[in-house]
Amino acid sequence: MDSPEEITEKIKKAVTDFTSAVSYDVEKRPGVSNLIIMHSLCSGQSIEEICVQAERLDTGQYKMIVAEAVVEYLKPIRKSLLDLLNDPMYLLDVLNDGAEKATNLCQPVWENVCYNVGISPNHSWMAGGKIKSRF
Repeated sequence: MDSPEEITEKIKKAVTDFTSAVSYDVEKRPGVSNLIIMHSLCSGQSIEEICVQAERLDTGQYKMIVAEAVVEYLKPIRKSLLDLLNDPMYLLDVLNDGAEKATNLCQPVWENVCYNVGISPNHSWMAGGKIKSRF
């Protein structure tokens, strides 16, 4: 849910080391290697391709490329989340549908449990023999 600016700031602050070259070595350069992995996952490029493309960059410059890749990768996800948050009635409908489906699935089991332990399925937390939904 972070904004593109927040993502960029967080990646700028990522811990690297004192070597300015961009190279992948998980044991000796875990911070830079982590950035390369994130870049690979967001861009679909291999680690080798990324290292070749970044061979003339320092880690500060490379962080900006990683930030751009992460922002672009997350953009459609963030948009979908914001769209959902702006439509609370849709979210309530989804929750209600899910609650109804869950109730229909568990109702026979609940009735069987009540029968086996010798209690009535119509307790105060029940509504007309049905499990009450919170939604």
